[in-house]
Amino acid sequence: MFQYLVLLETDQEKEFFTEVYERYRNDIFHLSYRILKNESDAEDVVQEVYISLLDHMDKLEEDEPFRNWGYLAAMARNKSYNYYNRKKKYQESSLEDWWASDIYAREIDELLVDREERNLILELLKQIKSPYYEILKMRYYYGLTVQQVADELERTPGSIYQLTKTAKKRFQALLEENGCLEKYGIRVIE
Repeated sequence: MFQYLVLLETDQEKEFFTEVYERYRNDIFHLSYRILKNESDAEDVVQEVYISLLDHMDKLEEDEPFRNWGYLAAMARNKSYNYYNRKKKYQESSLEDWWASDIYAREIDELLVDREERNLILELLKQIKSPYYEILKMRYYYGLTVQQVADELERTPGSIYQLTKTAKKRFQALLEENGCLEKYGIRVIE
């Protein structure tokens, strides 16, 4: 917290900021954690909220704790969703790296066909709606077990098994619609 106080000018601002920090820090953390489901990410959001608060101290009032909490909660919620979306976008871009992981020791013409095939699969995979996309990504990209996916998505293993079956069927249908079976011989293994 000391790093924040150095940026404030008056003793009154420093005292008020300290009071706000000590009073709401845990609440902001728990709110962010409920959204992000990750302690480290929630801590990052707490830091972002208090850094932003340095520029918006004028929006808080000393004798209005409910109003202050409403403002801080809205800020924490928005920053948590923004953090989640940034992280999700980064993880989706790393999906492309996964497809390109085995390019060594291959012929150029083989690589070109394979790259075209992988790009097509990637695009089709992105067309599958949530939660099916997430389940396929967790099961086959990250290699998680049904139980691990169930824990992550807060569902039962039975529902994850059914959702995985449905996701595979939908992906198979997309492959068929786009001619992947005829052109590349790609099929989803049951």
